[in-house]
Amino acid sequence: MARSPTPFSLKPSPLLIGTKHLAKRRDDLLLEVGTSHRRSIEGYNKAFIDVTISVVLGGLLVAYLVFTTDPAVIARYGTDKLYYTTLFVIAGILRYLQITLVDEKSGSPTEIVLHDRFMIITLVGWALSFIAVMLVR
Repeated sequence: MARSPTPFSLKPSPLLIGTKHLAKRRDDLLLEVGTSHRRSIEGYNKAFIDVTISVVLGGLLVAYLVFTTDPAVIARYGTDKLYYTTLFVIAGILRYLQITLVDEKSGSPTEIVLHDRFMIITLVGWALSFIAVMLVR
């Protein structure tokens, strides 16, 4: 039986894509690539990108919370406890912000997620908590 995505399950995707693009623009600014190489950074500065990344990630958190409490999602997974997994989403977002804003390593969010020990532990924790919530319906 094929299941179609719920409207709220689609919302985090553009936010993740937007974060990736913003991280790339931020990296361009840090590396001082210049507008002759990449015209897309003409209207940006580091402060604007930093705030925008924070706002987009805040939106991602809200979208995830809405997803976990959506009646269609609750019916699909048979539990109303998916919101328990939100702790790991918050931890992941905060760690990503720390890496980006404090360590100034914003180049590739994918590389950060795949190589940062805390992010890997957070992803595993999220997956395990999701499985636990599904098993303890």
